[in-house]
Amino acid sequence: MEMVKLKMDRSRKFLFKLALNLGYKTVAELEETMSYNEFLEWSEYYSEEPFMSDRIEMQLATLTDVTIKTSTSAKDISPVDFMITVSEEQKIEQKKIQKHKDLVEKLNSFG
Repeated sequence: MEMVKLKMDRSRKFLFKLALNLGYKTVAELEETMSYNEFLEWSEYYSEEPFMSDRIEMQLATLTDVTIKTSTSAKDISPVDFMITVSEEQKIEQKKIQKHKDLVEKLNSFG
């Protein structure tokens, strides 16, 4: 039996994550009881305070990044490369942002 991969937008994915973290059995149950304004507040809260599972993933990705950088000559990697919950598009965007930050840091070191 072939699995069909569903394409969900970020808001819908966040709904699943929120339902799981708040102890709901289904997303439908969460949608029934939560207003859209509260959903937006949770989204804002999450952007500042990620859920525990995401914090753990970030910590493990950082540890993996440091381990690989100190034991090999790999330099063009970052923790986001080791995060399974980050899409390839997000990884590419994060690398662009990091390259920009590195360039700004280099330029500031001349001043």
